[in-house]
Amino acid sequence: MDEATTDRVQKKSRNRKWFYISIISCLVISAAAIGLFVAQKGHSNPDALPNSVVSQITEFTTYYFTNNSLPDGLHLKPGSTSYSGGVLVFSLVTSRDETIGITEQALPAEFTNSKLQGQDSIETANGKATITSLNGGRTTGSLVTKDGTFILLNTQSPVELSTIKDILRGFTKL
Repeated sequence: MDEATTDRVQKKSRNRKWFYISIISCLVISAAAIGLFVAQKGHSNPDALPNSVVSQITEFTTYYFTNNSLPDGLHLKPGSTSYSGGVLVFSLVTSRDETIGITEQALPAEFTNSKLQGQDSIETANGKATITSLNGGRTTGSLVTKDGTFILLNTQSPVELSTIKDILRGFTKL
């Protein structure tokens, strides 16, 4: 073989080598991207209400937060979500470790908005909400949605009024 032929064969071999390296690199990157996507998809949001609980609810419209994005500083308390006797129960925890108990249920037939009395009332996108501060620092909040879901909030310790308002304003239909 002459020198020109040898150079051509070596160049072809190098090109083929780089071609295979490029293909293998693309496959490795693709496999990593698919693995990451699958891992994230299988990793549930810890602040989301469990679908196994929400799927049981048929008596009323369930309310929670858009894209499970709770107001700043709040998280769903692990293991706090349950549904029994037509009532959804869950708890939120503030950054200061204060617990806010929340219930949702169908509005009782004999109940009207006029029965809700509080020290403070706010209009939300879903209806009128009332807030009451009780002796000992407890706070309660209630919201009757336009479609008949009755939401109650209760605290055992003082929680910022702005936090209660953010929660009441933040609810959206699931």
